[in-house]
Amino acid sequence: MERKKAHAHVKCPCGATVEVPVADRNAGYNYDIMSAECSECGRIASAGNCRTGQISSWMTPKQINRANDEYQAQLFSADMNDMFGRGEGWW
Repeated sequence: MERKKAHAHVKCPCGATVEVPVADRNAGYNYDIMSAECSECGRIASAGNCRTGQISSWMTPKQINRANDEYQAQLFSADMNDMFGRGEGWW
């Protein structure tokens, strides 16, 4: 098995360098790309290759907030459907 570095270094779209740590040395030396966050602009990794540490897609804080809002709306709709059987959260 090839020995990997403790951190991979990738470039954020804003130009800053972001470190991607190794997830677990005992589990095949995969990189933890989902914990990579840019300290300059707040982007987080949303897709990439765990074996190489390369990140192919980033999400801005605005996109993260929009996704979280949509998720909360879906949870509310599911609760309304479970409690009342009418799906009142669907608007």
